[in-house]
Amino acid sequence: MIILIYLSIKFGKLNIFHHPAVNAFSLTVIFPVFFVVLP
Repeated sequence: MIILIYLSIKFGKLNIFHHPAVNAFSLTVIFPVFFVVLP
């Protein structure tokens, strides 16, 4: 799970310059999943 978050953040930083919408979408999906899986 940590690796998935790491990759998502890594690709998110790359996409933020090209596709901000994609980065926002990834954050919107990753945050709920993170909070649901964490507990």
